[in-house]
Amino acid sequence: MAKLREENNKAAEQKKSLEGEVVILKNQLSAFATELSNKRSNVANINKVLEAKMERLDEAKKRH
Repeated sequence: MAKLREENNKAAEQKKSLEGEVVILKNQLSAFATELSNKRSNVANINKVLEAKMERLDEAKKRH
């Protein structure tokens, strides 16, 4: 009986530990997802600027 109680306590401790790890990993994943979203937004903005510059370059080439 004492052995079962001890095993149960160990299992409960493991469960709490794993739950803590899951929370940490969820937070990391959320942070990475936010970072990725921000980087995608930055890339989209850079692409818009690049596209505008390419259009101006094409226009300048046509004039000369």
